[in-house]
Amino acid sequence: MKLILRLAVPILAGLLLFGCTARHPIPAATPPIPATPEDPRPVPGEGPFTVGEEIAEADIYDFYFTRENINYNAFFQRYRFTLTEDGRRVFFHERREKKGGYGPATEEDVKKSGVFDLTEEEWKKFTDLIGGGTVTMREVTDEGSSGPWMFLYWNGDGSLWQEFRFRSYDVQAEFEAFCEKLAKRK
Repeated sequence: MKLILRLAVPILAGLLLFGCTARHPIPAATPPIPATPEDPRPVPGEGPFTVGEEIAEADIYDFYFTRENINYNAFFQRYRFTLTEDGRRVFFHERREKKGGYGPATEEDVKKSGVFDLTEEEWKKFTDLIGGGTVTMREVTDEGSSGPWMFLYWNGDGSLWQEFRFRSYDVQAEFEAFCEKLAKRK
């Protein structure tokens, strides 16, 4: 059974990652700027790094927050903040629910989704909330959970997925409330 789960979880995660953009295409994120020897930005693998200290706000170009339950009353929730190549600040959200059923929740289970540009104030609120959070290299664990899984892309990270943690649980709860409020717009 563990072998099946070890094989199924990465496959399902890949399907969820790529399947979430079918309804609302998200503009491409700003491509990363590679770190150079003269560049003072940190080198991947030497972390953890703190947002606002080693990682500058201006270097952040993509952030994912995902929570999922594949058990009874399955659901999937994703929030994404993206800085696009043309300088737009975009918010994407998707909620999937499988009431009375087991997961994973699929495209057919989408209850609400949307994508729209953020105001400067909304982007500032986002960066204030992730400020002080830490970023480490992504680690794969054998333990399943409902998340949340949080990943931050930033210039100088070597184009690797980075695992993010808020500075406190209270700030994470405030972030989720902020995203829920944004998701009500569209």
